[in-house]
Amino acid sequence: MRFGCAASASTDVAGLDLAMMGMSTLRVHGRRRAGARMDTIEAMKAFTKVAEAGNFAEAARRLDVAPPFVTRAVQALEARVGTRLFHRTTRRVTMTEAGQRYLVTAARTLSELDELESMLRGEASGEVSGTLSLAMPVALGTRYIVPLLTEFKARHPRLRLDLDFCDHLVDPVKRGFDAAIRVATSLSDSSLSARRIATSPVVLAAAPVYLARHGEPGTLESLRDHQVLEAPSGRPLSTGLRVASDADMPPAVRANSAEALKGFAVAGLGILRAPAFVVAQEIAQGQLVRVLPDAALGQYDVTVVFPSRTMMPLRLRRVIEHLAGGLASLSGEVRADGGARPLAA
Repeated sequence: MRFGCAASASTDVAGLDLAMMGMSTLRVHGRRRAGARMDTIEAMKAFTKVAEAGNFAEAARRLDVAPPFVTRAVQALEARVGTRLFHRTTRRVTMTEAGQRYLVTAARTLSELDELESMLRGEASGEVSGTLSLAMPVALGTRYIVPLLTEFKARHPRLRLDLDFCDHLVDPVKRGFDAAIRVATSLSDSSLSARRIATSPVVLAAAPVYLARHGEPGTLESLRDHQVLEAPSGRPLSTGLRVASDADMPPAVRANSAEALKGFAVAGLGILRAPAFVVAQEIAQGQLVRVLPDAALGQYDVTVVFPSRTMMPLRLRRVIEHLAGGLASLSGEVRADGGARPLAA
């Protein structure tokens, strides 16, 4: 943090020039002292630290500055906006309603400034750093995404990954992720930005023992006479495993996990409708076989969704590009004979 310096402690806060940048910094016993001039960005950093810490003393400790430094920074911001940002008592500090609104914009501004600097450094050096948090479906994540991220991490050792595997629909904003990977036939949340990185055709699959016992359906309509494995209707899942509603088929098993449903299918307990990548390995190994391979069942989009913002973090942009390229060769469309060909990105 960089603030200007002044000898007087009785500075007229209303006269602080918050737009001044690059003023010199003094240190006293290892800590920086605030003075008459400070730039707005650094004052915003002090404000956000107070909001995070809940008091001025702890914010000063985290910033490695003297407490008066933080106090004057917040006073300067309050003078600039013309209202209080914190309620202060001798025991606690809480944000005002105006402070809460200011925090949202201040945090986003500081984050985007940090991302800009990181992006410029990365473009100059070619290196990606920082922490990237991603949520993804279990089957797609463990079988395809993790190997790709392993390659990427090896090339960028300063990058830290925080991964979450869940077949529920994840809102990256509410859960605090940089992005979430979804597998679905459509996206319903227009408040998020999205990029499709691959597609996966829909297939029907069952175990040979099931088909030997119950026979193989000849049409989609005849599926109503079979045991159907599907996700709960009305519950949005990242894997979107659901049998077409116009077939009017009562489900034999409902589950919110693609891997769980596949387990039931392998055990011979029903016919599963799923993205091709979920069952590709089992079909290749003969544990499952295609059912109605010529039926037009549509496709699932593999999409990365992330908070709408003016600037995408460099590390996220680079990872998305890497995944889009890698999924074309790592995931495949299953043929009736168990073979596979690359998905289209």
